[in-house]
Amino acid sequence: ILMTWLSRLSPLLREFRVQYPPGSPDAHGLRSFIQQNYDFIRRNNPHTAILLRTGAAARTRLVLVKAEGGQELEITC
Repeated sequence: ILMTWLSRLSPLLREFRVQYPPGSPDAHGLRSFIQQNYDFIRRNNPHTAILLRTGAAARTRLVLVKAEGGQELEITC
């Protein structure tokens, strides 16, 4: 089910933004997910911007920007 959802982001989202501190144990699950699934997500969503941001002071979060209206949904992990 998750992979089906990930393969259909393009019509729904303009941008898929992931931000996390690179060495933080709190971000381990998100980091692993991105490392294992990035190629699949990118290949199946060629028109959706996928932005990966790391920084020592960054907090772990996922931001989804809707295609219509540009409304942002932030999920803090």
